[in-house]
Amino acid sequence: MLHVVNPTMSGKNLQVRSARLDAPSFREYRMLKHEARHKIPEKFRESTLFVLVSMGELGLRAGEVSHMRQSWVDVDNKVIRIPSYEQCNQGQDGGVCGYCKQQAKQALGDGSYDSYEEALADRWTPKNEESARTVPYGWSDEIVDIYDRFFYKHDGYPYCRTSINRRISRLAEASEIFDDRNDLYPHAFRGHAGKLHASNGINALQLKKFMGWGSVRGALPYIKMAAKDVQAAFTRVYE
Repeated sequence: MLHVVNPTMSGKNLQVRSARLDAPSFREYRMLKHEARHKIPEKFRESTLFVLVSMGELGLRAGEVSHMRQSWVDVDNKVIRIPSYEQCNQGQDGGVCGYCKQQAKQALGDGSYDSYEEALADRWTPKNEESARTVPYGWSDEIVDIYDRFFYKHDGYPYCRTSINRRISRLAEASEIFDDRNDLYPHAFRGHAGKLHASNGINALQLKKFMGWGSVRGALPYIKMAAKDVQAAFTRVYE
């Protein structure tokens, strides 16, 4: 899946990258999680871990994380129910945030709306219809603990969309794993989630639903990648 890095950029400065190809390896991800617990300043540690597992293991998009409310999270059944609409109040004045304003402008440019005001009134909305989905997290005791602690203190993610970029950049610097901190960006963690679950045997349809892709085609490259890993493992064992 291709991802536009920093969609607010325009013209020749616009970059297109692949979350699947740019995803941290499983080893790198484990190291990043360790660094998040031990090297990130305490005031940022909790939110950094929350962002890390929400994107890197639950496969959420940055916009979904930044607009998450406690009402989305069913702590008894340990699932996140991402709605098809959530009124945005993440802006400095309690109104619509800058990220949603940019998304409204893009939707207007795509011809989806007749006016900017109409597009803005529909924010926040997920990327597509399939993105309104149920994401289980009870399969990981670690994530259950992180979510329980986070939502015990907060009614939702309390920071803006750009804070996610800052936390990932801070984590990249603290880890010293990457030569360039720009090698690690939020959407690449969705690539890690896709690879993780495909390698653990989640099939294409299940992965499509989990990740909120509009088509099963989004899952196929991950399934093929996992199949190569299995083939290589069998070759090593039986040769």
